[in-house]
Amino acid sequence: MWRAIEAYAISLGRPPNPASEEAEWLGELHPELREVPSVRFPVLANVGAASRLDGAELLTADDPRLGVVIGAMGAGFASSDRVQAQEVLDRRDRIRAGTLVVAGAFIDGRAVGGALATPVGGVAEISGIAVIPSARGRGLGAVLMSALLDSADLVFTVATSPGAVAAARAAGLADLATACFPAPGTLRRLGPEDWRAYREIRLRALTDSPDSFSATHAGALAMPETQWRERLVGPSPVWAVFEAGHPVSMGGGFPAPDGATAQVVGMWTAPEARGRGYARLLLREIIAWTTAAGRTAYLQVTEGNAAARALYVECGFVPTGERSPLREGSDLRVEEFVLTRA
Repeated sequence: MWRAIEAYAISLGRPPNPASEEAEWLGELHPELREVPSVRFPVLANVGAASRLDGAELLTADDPRLGVVIGAMGAGFASSDRVQAQEVLDRRDRIRAGTLVVAGAFIDGRAVGGALATPVGGVAEISGIAVIPSARGRGLGAVLMSALLDSADLVFTVATSPGAVAAARAAGLADLATACFPAPGTLRRLGPEDWRAYREIRLRALTDSPDSFSATHAGALAMPETQWRERLVGPSPVWAVFEAGHPVSMGGGFPAPDGATAQVVGMWTAPEARGRGYARLLLREIIAWTTAAGRTAYLQVTEGNAAARALYVECGFVPTGERSPLREGSDLRVEEFVLTRA
């Protein structure tokens, strides 16, 4: 099934090549791309028998309601109850050709949602599932998906939200794989001219994860511009990943006075950008910097931070057994890790 889904994506111009703007790949098929920063979503498919749910209709090419169903989908994506008929463009021809299947949901004769399936060579992807706000909470997402399950032998959907996952499971689809798309972030080292961006993400980090830093939000908030600029000059580099011009992930290095080691510091990723591989990307950059400087990387993790600990162990860090307080007066303790392989 994995190979069939990948062949389907390739046929639509979505190759498993991160260099392509339209790239898409299944994580299970391409472990070599594991460290490529990516946005990941679950893929669910009709891997077993599924009971059909009533309540949606498949539209023919000549159905006069096609335009209003397309309009209901647009209204659903816009979180609006105002449904206006839309241009059907080439959809009638595609329905006749068998390359498009459209399902509509109706309440009292009024279109309230819709979904699409695009069959290619025995495989079809369900997409575009949308229901207007006033009709939500009735299971119509699952009903729409269920109506499209006969579109091909293998039917799947890439669920981009928890609601989509729940709807797909309710329609009888089962978890199959992980779809990966190149993450939109750009990594760069920060300079003093980036002090505002650094302040922005640092304050967010100290608010979101205060137990991961020895510094405090109050202390950072009181820092003047000159201190933020000074932090971005000199031997202690800071990197950040930007999406749409805003920093969403950060990390840095601090050369220890012993001349032999350097500490990985300030690692954090914004909640909306987690799961995209940015922490691993930053860590690779920091480790490369420590290696070029002839130093051994080490870091500290607050006890109980299982996700961070797992990432660092995966990247070659091992615990030294050393523990110390997170900060003066704190009951929290941090555990030290040192890099054993780059």
